[in-house]
Amino acid sequence: MTPPIPLFIIGATLGSLFPGPQNLIYDWANFLSSIALFIYGYILASDGGFTQAIERHWKKALGAAIVLTLVLAYVLINYGEQRGYSLGHILLTAGGTLDTWLWLVAILGLGQRFLSFTNRAQAYVNEAVLPFYVLHQTVIVVIGFFVIQWHVVVAAKYLVISTTAFCANVLVYATLVRPWNPMRFLFGMRARGRRQ
Repeated sequence: MTPPIPLFIIGATLGSLFPGPQNLIYDWANFLSSIALFIYGYILASDGGFTQAIERHWKKALGAAIVLTLVLAYVLINYGEQRGYSLGHILLTAGGTLDTWLWLVAILGLGQRFLSFTNRAQAYVNEAVLPFYVLHQTVIVVIGFFVIQWHVVVAAKYLVISTTAFCANVLVYATLVRPWNPMRFLFGMRARGRRQ
């Protein structure tokens, strides 16, 4: 269980100095945590022992993640977020870090257990991952710019933005990116052969 330790150190030391909001200048805690998780992903995905460990422990990790999430939610709702270098901040950071790690193990285990197959739909979706990632924020911001001005409840805005953005991403990908080799190249995809 040593992988979460660097994440805890980042959160415990930088979490109070850079509480957010998320941006490119004053968000070093989240930035460094994300980089650490990215590096973990690369290292751990290439380690067969880690894959086997996930297969053995993902169910326990899922159960523990659910319980810890509920405990953290209870604490945050009843006592609020702790800031500064207090015992409360350190304990919440430790709990949040462990919860993040447990959810990662659980989700990876679920993926190994239930998504270890190939078919045409999966091949299509796998190929779309990078273009979706590149496109999604711009699409969400453009749609959100107009939707947030509506005088409706936040839940309705969220539903409209998320549904419309997903559909717009699918449409842009299917019509403007996937069929055209120059666009495929720009989005890091292999060129289409004549039979595709």
